[in-house]
Amino acid sequence: TNYHRKSMTETNIYVLDYDLKKSEILFLSLGTPFDRKELAVNSVFNEYYGGGMSSVVFQEIREKKALAYQAFAVHTTAKDTTKPQYTYAYLGCQTDKTIDAIESMMGVLKNMPRDTAKFLQAISSIKQKLASSRVTRSSKLSNFWSNQKLGFTSSKNEQIYDDLDNLALEDIVRFHEDNIAQNQYSIVIVADLSEPGLLSDLERFGKVKVLTVQDLYPY
Repeated sequence: TNYHRKSMTETNIYVLDYDLKKSEILFLSLGTPFDRKELAVNSVFNEYYGGGMSSVVFQEIREKKALAYQAFAVHTTAKDTTKPQYTYAYLGCQTDKTIDAIESMMGVLKNMPRDTAKFLQAISSIKQKLASSRVTRSSKLSNFWSNQKLGFTSSKNEQIYDDLDNLALEDIVRFHEDNIAQNQYSIVIVADLSEPGLLSDLERFGKVKVLTVQDLYPY
């Protein structure tokens, strides 16, 4: 569907006041158009940055600081050449840790830690996934069309695999600087606003709009 996508020139926060024992937090930023030359670096970036328990985001926010039950961040790859890509991140945390968790995520989004061992692990992981992936009979047609939409006459995975050996950690750092570090975000939060000071503390990140369930489902 071609619909107007909101430009994100400043950080806005939308909070659904809901009786939960934890906060659910989503960060979303409109990104750049699809660039086939970035497929390999995008794949490795996601694995390195926010793809699993060994990723930078998970280690920094959950393992080191114990601020969230779950934490991840990715830079999406467009499904076709006419649509933009997005950066999105997620946090699930205790309500009383909401502010600290958001501060930590914003810090990692703006300043990506460098770790050569994690980078090499990410390269190895992507190689293993691509080498073991198979297109089954039932998915051949959908796979063909998804590649066609991105301008490929064969599988895009072939290009990704071939490009992996040419990547260095500095390519991942540059990708982050160009696509994530300077972004502004729409932050969507589901949380219990009876938590003392939560609403006023959120205002330090940007404009805050409080929503109710009736705003979202007015029927």
